[in-house]
Amino acid sequence: MISTAYYVVAGGVPILVHNSCGPDMGAAARAAAKNVPQDATMTAVANIRGTNITEIGNSGASSRPAFLEPEIEEAAADGGQMFGGDAANCAEMRACNALFANHAADFEETFGRPLQLSEVFSAVIFSIGC
Repeated sequence: MISTAYYVVAGGVPILVHNSCGPDMGAAARAAAKNVPQDATMTAVANIRGTNITEIGNSGASSRPAFLEPEIEEAAADGGQMFGGDAANCAEMRACNALFANHAADFEETFGRPLQLSEVFSAVIFSIGC
């Protein structure tokens, strides 16, 4: 399971990642880890706090998103997570990116305000094949 924890600064807000966050997300990550592409070495689950909305992210070239959502790209740059201009191989980044790509518009329609990165909890990471 996870052995380290760190914070990413998202628009001035520190966000904890690489942290176990309860059985529901742990179960989701374990289930997701069973169905990953062959080139994935890590899987992560991101959740919008206070909801049941989650997304899975995997490392590896075959799971690379077409682009990073602006909120994720900005936070990655602010938090020093851009490695040679590419943070998109990080399973956590991909899970958070998928939340924004797939749920931000619905969130705004439901709650009457934009989804903020500080409301996303990305944490459970499993090493595949270890």
